[in-house]
Amino acid sequence: CYETGEKLGSVKCKMRLARCKLLGIGDRREKKAGLDLCRQALELAKESSEKEDYGYEAEMNLLRRTIAENES
Repeated sequence: CYETGEKLGSVKCKMRLARCKLLGIGDRREKKAGLDLCRQALELAKESSEKEDYGYEAEMNLLRRTIAENES
């Protein structure tokens, strides 16, 4: 579901797919791919119309924290 949404351009799906890859949900754990998706999602989030959705800012903060925790 998140992969399809991400391919269609949904930033929220990209955010959630990134976390799934980092945690190994639905497939094997893919740290590099997950972090790459986190970075892409944060960049796209700046211009997204989805940012008006409830909880969007919290998801962006979670991605920032996830990147910081996994880059060290």
